[in-house]
Amino acid sequence: MFIATFLLLAVVVMSFRLPTLNGELKGWNMKSNPEFNLLNKKDSLFSQGKKIYILVTPKSDSLYQVFEEVKRLETELREEFTNAEVLSPTVFYSKMIRNWNTRNNSLTSFLKEGSEVPLLKQLIAKDHTSFLIIFSKADLSNVQTKDFDSIIAKYRSNVKVEALSELHLAEDIKQNMSFDLKYILSLIALFFILYMGYAFRTYKAIVYTLFLIVVSIISTAYLFSFLGMTINVTSILSFPIVLILALSDALHLLSGYAKNSVIENKDERITATLKLFVIPSFFSSFTTAVAFFSFYIFGESTYVQEFGLITAIALMLEFVLAYLVSPIFLYWIDIKGIRDKELNYVAHFLYNKRVPITLLFGAITIISAFFIRDVRIESSMDALFPRGSRSEHLNEELKKNYFDVLEASLIITPASNLTSEQTDSIVESIAASCRSMNGVVNVNSASNTYLFKSKLGKKVDLFKVLGERSPYFNENTGQYLIDCQFKDDEFIRNFARSWRSRSAKDYSIEVVSNKLMMDRSNYMISISLIESLSTAGLSIFVVILLLTRSVLTSVLSLFPNIIPLGLVVLLYVFFELDMNMITSFTMVIALGLLDDDTIHILYRKLWLKQPMEELNFSVLSSGLLLSFTFLIFIISKYFPVQQFGFVTALIFLIGVICEMTVMVWILEYVTKPRKK
Repeated sequence: MFIATFLLLAVVVMSFRLPTLNGELKGWNMKSNPEFNLLNKKDSLFSQGKKIYILVTPKSDSLYQVFEEVKRLETELREEFTNAEVLSPTVFYSKMIRNWNTRNNSLTSFLKEGSEVPLLKQLIAKDHTSFLIIFSKADLSNVQTKDFDSIIAKYRSNVKVEALSELHLAEDIKQNMSFDLKYILSLIALFFILYMGYAFRTYKAIVYTLFLIVVSIISTAYLFSFLGMTINVTSILSFPIVLILALSDALHLLSGYAKNSVIENKDERITATLKLFVIPSFFSSFTTAVAFFSFYIFGESTYVQEFGLITAIALMLEFVLAYLVSPIFLYWIDIKGIRDKELNYVAHFLYNKRVPITLLFGAITIISAFFIRDVRIESSMDALFPRGSRSEHLNEELKKNYFDVLEASLIITPASNLTSEQTDSIVESIAASCRSMNGVVNVNSASNTYLFKSKLGKKVDLFKVLGERSPYFNENTGQYLIDCQFKDDEFIRNFARSWRSRSAKDYSIEVVSNKLMMDRSNYMISISLIESLSTAGLSIFVVILLLTRSVLTSVLSLFPNIIPLGLVVLLYVFFELDMNMITSFTMVIALGLLDDDTIHILYRKLWLKQPMEELNFSVLSSGLLLSFTFLIFIISKYFPVQQFGFVTALIFLIGVICEMTVMVWILEYVTKPRKK
């Protein structure tokens, strides 16, 4: 079996291609999210497209020098990228040349004056020290970040130029993913290897552990290439999960092999060890795989589905490969003993305190049930920027000086039989209603007017001069846009409810907002989370029922896995933490992994009817090691991953305490002789 497995791995390595990293966030888009479709509709109707924000910080106060360099940059961008729009203060300056009172070639004076002009003021920093160029294109897929940055890097004589877009954010996320794969996985592997060497006192245990790590990582990486998938911000978590299960199997087999040292014949010793663990390991891998496969079934986004499918297959592959190669390794390893004195002390302490700890955890779980509805599933865009990255720095600068408000828009479609005067009147009336609503701080629409002197000296309306470039009217479809800005997201929800409840025969209204899209995505994720939790819980219940053949025992055995989830609910509520798109997976992941020790204990006590013996060591070791392992995730620069690591570490710490107290108490209860 070992030779066949080794040859198979050799073939895999020879045909192996490294999977690519993908930092894009578009895979999070929910397939059936109507809010996302409305945002796309808004972009296509009003030529807003996908944007790249170019922040220009002047090094000179000469308007002529700065604008000449900026114009050359704009020209090159238009020539390099076809069908692209470039909007900057230079456009307004050339159209409104006679409007400016200041004629002393001072850039600072122009920026101060320009900040009073609608539309233009959105391109000028509040402190008048910088301005924006907005590059927009219907699709940025053909725009390479390196090519774009190399163009803007040429222009730095009189200006400092920096760019921010979803492309730049994806590149920074990709670099952070590379950091996580290299350092977090290396630290996890190093920690487990050192612990194995300390606990089993032989380098052969380290070699065995290292081999299982390499096999697990290679097989998981190969799956990405084989299935034609990229490693994204979600599916990257499959690597540590598979690695942890592999190390858990190694820990159980090594500890069981050490405890069977009284059997002198190696063949019999290995057979006895495998009999103890192969069945519970299969069932625990299977239930964990089912938990993750539920993401593939119920997931509403491509990233969630890919993560579920890859992890489910990889877990079953890990189990098969681990048990194919373990017999020959165990035959080779000569374990003299286990350093388990400290862990045995902890096990005895928990056993003696099992009743009060069980009652305490039970009370906390009951209390947590009343707070489930208070858990907030929110996704802040700020959390998506890796800490210390270039994108985070620019995002903070843009928020501070440009975009400190939230937006919602109304798309107005007038009836076809209305005249232009009638539609103008309707739009003006709706815009006036928006201005009077609570929480609205600014309103922009086609009904706005701003008169200035043209080159001929006549008064001209700025919004008429823009023509097809007007962001608030589509001449082809006759549809209008009204942009409203808010200081608080709760006002956006009230705004949306108010306008969606209004109807008229002369026009229809659609409400569009990034905030509404995120709210809908979070709602859909929470629904899929409940479905995944139900699937995972049901699969665990069925497996435990097969082992125990008792409905009561199966139901009670779920409690040690549910208690940590209840504590997480209280953690999120009382510390006012927001569950986001990544940490929302925590509960399903934890439920899928927590059942590992539960199944091993039940199999040993109720199926084989043997004392736990070395399970005290392996259960405590795996629980504490997993807690520390997930805690390593806090070194990531990506906040959702940090939060995921911290919460999961807490779940496993509470989980191992529950296994040694609540689970033991349950087993004593169900195995207690009953009077007839």
